[in-house]
Amino acid sequence: MPNYLGGYYLPFPATRHVMKNLQIDDKGVENWRLEFPVNDWLAKQGKKDVLAGVLQHPSTGRDAREDEDHGLLLVTQFGWSEGYKDNVRFKEGEKEKRVKEWLINDGGAKESDLEWMSVCDKHGITRLGFVPTENDTSGLESDTLIHLTREQAKRWRAAGSPDPAEYIAAGGLRPQGA
Repeated sequence: MPNYLGGYYLPFPATRHVMKNLQIDDKGVENWRLEFPVNDWLAKQGKKDVLAGVLQHPSTGRDAREDEDHGLLLVTQFGWSEGYKDNVRFKEGEKEKRVKEWLINDGGAKESDLEWMSVCDKHGITRLGFVPTENDTSGLESDTLIHLTREQAKRWRAAGSPDPAEYIAAGGLRPQGA
């Protein structure tokens, strides 16, 4: 069952500009790991309704870690579907407008750099949960992510599919006893 995400996409140069204006320490990471310092900052600021994740722009069709093809998605909406054929589309609501204003007014983003999109989570943005968490590292090694993903998949299959409302209300963690 794939996850679908809705949020604002920022190319890497615009992401770095916003990070500088918001005084987010990039911790010396490469662009494709920027979700870690941004999520760390979001968690410390109490902005638990936005999750950052790096992804390839859906329109490029290329599969390389090139800066012009990738950016940061600031996710505000989540959904599930039975298959990849479903075309889940989210709409900008009041919460999203507040996030956009925050990115423009406080982060210094240009409106032209912000692109609203709905995407299937093929990049594993929600692999560690649906809320940003503090981390003092530059990100997890890919071997660790693969191991975590496999272990999580085993636990989720054994426990059954999560109810989205329960999952988010529990801070992105499985409720006790589930």
